[in-house]
Amino acid sequence: MVLAVASWVVLVLGLRLRGETRCVALIAAVAPTLVAVLGLFAALNRRRHPDAYISGWLWIAVDVVAVVVMLVLWWRNTELRSGVLPGVAFVLWGATAFGMAHGIVEYLSMTLFNQNNWDTPPGTGWITVAVLVIAGSASFGFGGDPRGSRRLASVVSPSA
Repeated sequence: MVLAVASWVVLVLGLRLRGETRCVALIAAVAPTLVAVLGLFAALNRRRHPDAYISGWLWIAVDVVAVVVMLVLWWRNTELRSGVLPGVAFVLWGATAFGMAHGIVEYLSMTLFNQNNWDTPPGTGWITVAVLVIAGSASFGFGGDPRGSRRLASVVSPSA
């Protein structure tokens, strides 16, 4: 989870965005980072139930904030050049692969394959891995003309 969030932070810091747009985009890293930190505390303290650490609202916030950030980036699309926004959306889709919406879709998908769902169906987690691999791989193919204009990898540069 930390690596997925770090990929978003690196991308946002490397994009040529105005300061306020960059700050809004970095907000998408806050909820998943909190989930990771609180998950670590829950794993280290065996006396308390993990639900005592991580609120359900925080899981929902991961996806809600991601949607809001993508709407802001779409609204400010002039900063990102045409064709780059889908690649940015793919990276954010991967960075939020641990949110509530992703979890619900994965749970429902896995219960279709196996009715032995003793709280967590067998095979749960495969879709999250697939989302991370697809988002990471496909994001570099988005953007611009294949003959050499704007690609996601070409717009990322060291921040000024």
